[in-house]
Amino acid sequence: MKQYFLDNNSNTLILFFCGWGMDEKPFKPLKTKYDMLLLYNYSDLSLNFDFSKYANIHLLSYSYGVFVAAMFDKQLPQLTTKTALNGTLKPIDNSYGIPEKIFNLTMENMTLETAVKFRERLFNNDEQLQIFNKNLPLREVDDSLFELAQLKKYFQNEVYCSYDRVLIGEEDKIIPYKNQKRYWVELIKHADVKIIKGGHFPFYNYEFIEQLIEL
Repeated sequence: MKQYFLDNNSNTLILFFCGWGMDEKPFKPLKTKYDMLLLYNYSDLSLNFDFSKYANIHLLSYSYGVFVAAMFDKQLPQLTTKTALNGTLKPIDNSYGIPEKIFNLTMENMTLETAVKFRERLFNNDEQLQIFNKNLPLREVDDSLFELAQLKKYFQNEVYCSYDRVLIGEEDKIIPYKNQKRYWVELIKHADVKIIKGGHFPFYNYEFIEQLIEL
């Protein structure tokens, strides 16, 4: 994994597992009063960070990061809260994640042109898409495709993470809203599922990233 550390001289850390194809750039418009360790590019699963100084560590996992964070569930230090956003623990699944056909088509047909169309589907309004386009991840298509192939291998495993709360974007077009709800509400019967405004990338609805762990 790649990591980006934001030091605000805080004794509280947001441990943020991003989604596929991301880096820190799209999240630069958001503020935080806490320290933040942002993890991305899951082509490998190495994690080297000293968590010892923090009194509180809040896990925020997003999209495919919901699954990757669960892979680290027993390796991470004691977490104060654990929040899953727009993801499930069955990421490629016709009922509970991205339909298998859509996932495979993404892998087989990803180009610069299709990447642009994919980004458009992250949002439910043009204003937020424009903000994203000014803060695009610095990732090459081949690099992102290799990460996606690695993720597909990881997804063949069963994982578990006892997330405290689950957030689902009501207009998510990437991991369909109905599939997320079916997974967390009907299959898992999770006690704390909140439906929030926005599409798959709802971050620009908030000024501070910690608002997502405080909902």
